[in-house]
Amino acid sequence: MKGLHREFTTKEKIIIVAMSIFLIGLFYYYFVHQSVTSQTRQAESNISSLTATNNAMSMQLAHLSEVEASLDAIKGQSESVSYLPTYNNFNNLMEYLNNILCRTNSFNMQFSNAVAEGDLVRRSVAITFEASDYDKAVEIIGKLVNSEYRCIVFDIKMSSVKGVLSYSRVSVSCKATFYETLVGGFADEGLTGN
Repeated sequence: MKGLHREFTTKEKIIIVAMSIFLIGLFYYYFVHQSVTSQTRQAESNISSLTATNNAMSMQLAHLSEVEASLDAIKGQSESVSYLPTYNNFNNLMEYLNNILCRTNSFNMQFSNAVAEGDLVRRSVAITFEASDYDKAVEIIGKLVNSEYRCIVFDIKMSSVKGVLSYSRVSVSCKATFYETLVGGFADEGLTGN
């Protein structure tokens, strides 16, 4: 057992120190350096992804603000004073809406039953249409808001069929309530309430 306790030569000590430094370097490279580099790349990728999402959301917010401003401008316009037609103005209303909506790619209207409250009659309609672009959709909504017949247009929703809202076909849904009067008219079986 005497051979196990011998002293190392200088050459052997240099080799052991060099091997130790090499093993420590190898350990550092594989377990520390590569792990930190991988986590850094992952963080940079996450930052890039979040930046792209933030930019897209900022653009969408700016565009929604523009849409809101356009709709507020439409609501603020009063090209003509509407009047309150006598009940039953359904045929004239259908013709008016068809004349406005025939300029769209497609449209659908769903009418609710007319409801009377005293001498006032409310006729609600849910309208959906597809316009060729955002400007056309705003023009059609403007015509509905500035209708020759007294009405309130609300719950307006616009979405892009493909791509950005300003540059592609636009799908629009809204609701409108048209008002009529029983003064000078008469109630029939299509009228509820009162």
